[in-house]
Amino acid sequence: MPGPITYAAVALMARDRVRSLQRRLKAKQAHGRFFSEAERHLLVLSERALAIVNNAPAGVSAPTPLYGPARGDQLSKFLLMGAIGPELPGYAAFNAKGQRWLRDTLHKGTPDANREQVLAGSTDLPLAFWRKVDPLLPSRLEGGAEKNADRLAMQAYVLGHFAHVATDVVSAPWIDNLAWMPGRAAAPPNPALPKLSREAVVGAIESEVARVIFGRGSGTRGSHWVDWFPTAGQVPDAFYTAMQQALEELYGPGAVRVGGAAYELQRADDKPPPLSSALLKDGYESFRTVMDVGVAWDYWDWLGATWFMYVPALVAYPMVLALPHGKNHLREVKPADHDDGAGLFELISLPFAVNAASALYAHILATTSYLGAESEVIFGWVSTGVQLVALIAFLASLEAGGSGLAPRWVLLFGLPLVLQIIEVVLIGLKGSTNPRRRQLMASILIPVGLSLLFLALYFGDFHKGIEAIAEPPAGQAKGDGVDFAWRFVVWFLLLFGLWWLVALALRFINAQGLPDDVSNARAGRQRHGLRLFDDTALLRSPVGVSPALDALFYPSGRRALLKLWWSGDGTVQLRHLGDRLEFLVDGASTMVPVPPAPMTASEFAAYLQTQVLRGGAQGLVTELAHTAGDALEDAELAPGSAFVDAGDPEDLDDDKTVTVESLIAARTAAASAKTLNAPGGDAVLVFHAHKAAQAVRFDRLGASTDVDETTAAAAGVGTVTSLLNTRTVTLAPGPGVSRFTRFFRPGDLIEAPAGGGVARIVEAVSSDFELTVSTPFPPAAGVTSVPPGTAFARLAMDPRQPIPSPAGAQINTGVDAVGTCTVTVAAGAVAFGAMFRAGDTIRVHMVAGNPAADQSRLVVQVLSDTTMLLESEFDILSPPSIGPFTFERVGREPEHLLPFVAGADDGLDSGDAVMNEAADLATLLCLAATSRLMPAADLAKGAFGGARDLNPVAQVFRNWNLDRRRQNEWKMLVQGEALSEKRGDAAAADPALSPLPAGWQLRVADGEDTSNSLGWARLLRAWSDMAGRPEQDALADTAFRPGQPSNRKLTRALAYLFDMPEPTV
Repeated sequence: MPGPITYAAVALMARDRVRSLQRRLKAKQAHGRFFSEAERHLLVLSERALAIVNNAPAGVSAPTPLYGPARGDQLSKFLLMGAIGPELPGYAAFNAKGQRWLRDTLHKGTPDANREQVLAGSTDLPLAFWRKVDPLLPSRLEGGAEKNADRLAMQAYVLGHFAHVATDVVSAPWIDNLAWMPGRAAAPPNPALPKLSREAVVGAIESEVARVIFGRGSGTRGSHWVDWFPTAGQVPDAFYTAMQQALEELYGPGAVRVGGAAYELQRADDKPPPLSSALLKDGYESFRTVMDVGVAWDYWDWLGATWFMYVPALVAYPMVLALPHGKNHLREVKPADHDDGAGLFELISLPFAVNAASALYAHILATTSYLGAESEVIFGWVSTGVQLVALIAFLASLEAGGSGLAPRWVLLFGLPLVLQIIEVVLIGLKGSTNPRRRQLMASILIPVGLSLLFLALYFGDFHKGIEAIAEPPAGQAKGDGVDFAWRFVVWFLLLFGLWWLVALALRFINAQGLPDDVSNARAGRQRHGLRLFDDTALLRSPVGVSPALDALFYPSGRRALLKLWWSGDGTVQLRHLGDRLEFLVDGASTMVPVPPAPMTASEFAAYLQTQVLRGGAQGLVTELAHTAGDALEDAELAPGSAFVDAGDPEDLDDDKTVTVESLIAARTAAASAKTLNAPGGDAVLVFHAHKAAQAVRFDRLGASTDVDETTAAAAGVGTVTSLLNTRTVTLAPGPGVSRFTRFFRPGDLIEAPAGGGVARIVEAVSSDFELTVSTPFPPAAGVTSVPPGTAFARLAMDPRQPIPSPAGAQINTGVDAVGTCTVTVAAGAVAFGAMFRAGDTIRVHMVAGNPAADQSRLVVQVLSDTTMLLESEFDILSPPSIGPFTFERVGREPEHLLPFVAGADDGLDSGDAVMNEAADLATLLCLAATSRLMPAADLAKGAFGGARDLNPVAQVFRNWNLDRRRQNEWKMLVQGEALSEKRGDAAAADPALSPLPAGWQLRVADGEDTSNSLGWARLLRAWSDMAGRPEQDALADTAFRPGQPSNRKLTRALAYLFDMPEPTV
């Protein structure tokens, strides 16, 4: 999902978390007071993991100037190779159609985007790879460390692969949410928001990671990203052999998983290259090339790479002197033996012939892989070969004069030019969205453009420079060489300028949205929510089986489901209304809602026929949109599935034109009636809605109804009350009331009474029925500010946008008795409680019309509607003044949303970004995987002085889909409050696990409750925070921190995840 720089960053963060854990446990062991067997086992795993990633061959100094001080240690390049491992097949056969099939299979379980499995084999693959590659490596007894270097390298790869799994598992919902979010037109005071493609989102993240984590700024010069990864020669052949074997073991012969009818038809047309070790090797080599030209190459690198393209054009000018007839073709007085036909042929053909060398060089730059090369690539190499032959033949034919001009025109000029035109047409027909195709187009157009430019200048004026220094005809005086020299300088300067401009264009064509090219603060720096899938939205396949995880699929994307006609009398029209279809039979409405229970497309079609009647008679004719006989196409429709028509956007990910307004227009058009034709006429199509329509918006507080991450206005259900001069608002219990924990977030605006009442900022939500506001509501009758029975509402707000002070509202600044600044406002002008809460920032406009003079301060406390306490005094103005001034509340990032990029110094004890959660999960997976990489002898208690053997860990290896996430999965891993998925049998194996080792048994079953309650990532943080302190007994029945489970429960939960026996001293 993210890009290579982000994957590398998470792997490095996980490595440092392992080291932090190892140092804490080592220090505690040395202290000697408390040290349990569980801590000993984690210490062994962390030390072994560090030995793998720090001491493996093909090392590179940790590339992290902001990530930490220079350490002097070596980091295995194979760790970073593994960190992008599941993405590598996506680079294979880079020029072939459908070449991402293997990459998609690794991520989704199938290559079909409409059949994404819940269990995709994501952790099975690295474990199967290790089982396959270990026997192919030299024996541990052969030749010591040097002979076993490949084994360490492959182990480092496996740990990196698990870091990739963790990164995708945690980051995919965040990226989905932003990529699926439509744009928004400007609606003052809110600005317009662009629709971001998935590529733009990933690119912005990469840029921010490069800036924040690695301190690269916005540029890539000198960073040498590609040097972080092993060269192709450093990767042993056993890697590709073992990976092919593992893929076929896991996904079947050729790793080919069957997709739906539409996908299989497209695959048959694309004919992507099949699985082979050569395909896998090509993927890694192409990845390094793409990293090299798309990340590591900045403007100066492209200048250095493309200079040769202009040399043939430059030397073409003096080469005219070698043309027997061409050099005199434009003279007024020509030599007696001059042949006009030969002269014209030589002049016209020369620039095209010599630029064949430029075309060859450009094609080499543009082509990264020969596997699965499409027609335009193959044709381009044929065309380039013909051009080179034509160049040689042209030079050899110069002495032929005027003889054989016709075939020379055809073969040496016409044929190469026609082939170039055909290649341009082929590339144009395929589309130019692929950067490689744009490069190929440039490899043709640049040499042709240079040739045409040369001819225009030569026939216009430059011929005079050649005529000035060429041997003149008899009786003519020789010219001045200055005429040639200044024209040659002009030609050189023109080419020099083009060189710089084209290099700049190529830099952006190949940048792929990475550093220097994307500075989108919305994607790189703002907080956003998630898109998760509820289990009720999942599909079963085969239909009718028990809904076990391995038989479940995520909802499909936008695809045609049914074709509809009307064979009866009268007129029947169809309207798409999202969650229902409306049929107008002679104007009379029949509503058919989405299936309330799982139902196949054919079952739904049969149901429609029974519902759409005219005079009690059926007449609706239905047919599956794809009739290829594939049972997979007649998949279930999940309850709540939405329907769209052909006018809905085809691609929510990458269509940058999708906005809230365009979606409303499309849905409005879909709601217009469409007449059903008789059979034989055009069918009206019913489409399954996009995945986004089936996904749940989610944030730190749970499921959300906010469409674009702004708080929508909504009337509350129920009534509230608030006592006089208190900041507490209480909801009256009752059936169906809008519970505060689900209806409000800190920073929202509550209005009471609803519809024109008083508004206050919500400071905190303490329970379903109680919240705290920034300042009390104004007094009302009796002892209340808000009388019982008062209706309430939530007002619309975009917290990122500033809130200006109302017209006429101005503040005065002053200093109280203890020197802390307060600001006051005239009563009635504005209520601070309706604008601010503690933690907000106030910006005061000290000089009207001069933003540079503005001063901002943090709000420490809202004392009343007219007075606030700030963090510090304002700077003294000259001349001194305390106001009045206009002001505004500065926009802020919503706390309930998640940032993506971690801080440079975040560790096990800090950071709430998506990358922090991913690094925590990666730490767990890498430590667990280490137990599967260790020889059996090293797991024995005698090898490390323990009281019990280490067990090969199995409990954490759930086979997640890497592109989608279920709600319960997210809770289990990150947020907590997850449900067990063992169907009531606490001692059973998790149904999402990889194949279990022989003799496996669950040892601490009730540890699952604590791990599900906290979430795996937060369990690791809480346990390491506690266990890393020498004075803390990891088996104590007391809690280290208030509100957390006891130390023993934390340890038992970690023992559950790591398949340890019951923890003991």
